[in-house]
Amino acid sequence: MIVAEDTGRGSSPAASGIYKVAVVDDHAIVRSGIGILLQNLLGDDALVLEAGSIAEAVVVFEENPDVALALLDLSLPDATGLEGLHLLRKRFPDLPLVIISANEDCKLMLEAYRAGVLGFIPKTSNSKITLSALRLVIAGGQYLPVAAMSTLNTRPVDDFEEIEFRRDAAISEKEEREPARWERQLSARQMDVLRLMIQGKPNKEIARDLGLSVGTVKNHVAVVLRALDANNRSKAVMMALLAGVEP
Repeated sequence: MIVAEDTGRGSSPAASGIYKVAVVDDHAIVRSGIGILLQNLLGDDALVLEAGSIAEAVVVFEENPDVALALLDLSLPDATGLEGLHLLRKRFPDLPLVIISANEDCKLMLEAYRAGVLGFIPKTSNSKITLSALRLVIAGGQYLPVAAMSTLNTRPVDDFEEIEFRRDAAISEKEEREPARWERQLSARQMDVLRLMIQGKPNKEIARDLGLSVGTVKNHVAVVLRALDANNRSKAVMMALLAGVEP
C-alpha cells in the first residue's frame, strides 16, 4: 500500500550511476532469489550487495555509504524481531530500509512502519507482488500489506493532496486478480498518463512529457481514477503497480 508517494528520498542511482541495494538475510538462497528480482527490476544499473547478519551488514554499509536501499530479514543469527532494525536505524539513521520477513503479524508490521521502514514485504508474497512493492518503494513510495494497512490509523500525505486513509480504500484481493477489468476502460493515452503518475509526476510535467494541455491531463487523470475506482492518486498508483503496470 502507498502511505506516501514522496518520502523526500531520491530514487536515482548513486553518483556513479549504480543503484546499490543490500540484501540482509542469513539464507544464501533467499539472498540470491531477491537479487535476481532486483536485477530484473533495475537491470544493469543494479549492484546487489549481500550480508548474512547484522554484523556483516554494518560492514557493508560502512564500506558503501551510497547504498540506496536495504532489504532486511527479521530473523538473523545476531538479531531477532525488530532488534536488528533498531540497531541499523541507530547506526545509519538515513539508510532506506525495507523488511522482508516470514513473520506476518500485523502488529509487528505496524511497529516496523512506525520505526521508519519504507516497506514490509511478507516472504509468502508471490514474485509479482514483491516486484510491485519494490518498484513502489524505489519510485519513492511506501508499501504495507492490505491486512496491516487497513488497521493503520494515520493520515497519509502525498505531493498532490492530503488524504485520510479509510478501510474501504484498501485494494481487495479480487481487485488484485482482475486488472483487465479496468485496463480495458483506458485508452492508450490514458495508460501513458497512468505510467507517468506511477513515476510521481504532477500534471504539469505529464502535460509537458506528452505534449498535452494541463486541462486534458486533468481529464485523463479523472478517467483513470474512475476506472480504478480510486478516490485519490495514491490508491490508483498502488493498484496499478500491484496489477503489474510498468512505470
